[in-house]
Amino acid sequence: MNPTRVWQLCFVLGAGDALLTGLAGVIFGGLFLALALPLAIRGDRWAVLSGLLSGLGATWLVLLDREAGSGGQLDDASAWVALGVVAFVLGLILVIIKVIRGRPSGVEA
Repeated sequence: MNPTRVWQLCFVLGAGDALLTGLAGVIFGGLFLALALPLAIRGDRWAVLSGLLSGLGATWLVLLDREAGSGGQLDDASAWVALGVVAFVLGLILVIIKVIRGRPSGVEA
């Protein structure tokens, strides 16, 4: 399977996991995340991990933004925002490393 397609699919799975965990709880979120397990076993593990991390981080930040926009307040939101930012940035770093390593030497950008 194409690593780009795997990354896109896992990005959607990560985003869906964040939404489902927020709506239905941790157990359903974990079951949904188990859908990515077959991809991780037979596919490109770096693409799977980067897609899941970036999808989870992006959705987490969107959910925090919606919560703040609706008038909700957290006592200390910086830790929750940092969680989303770290997951999103780690996912992006992994996909950048994957793209750089996947490019044949001698090919210019």
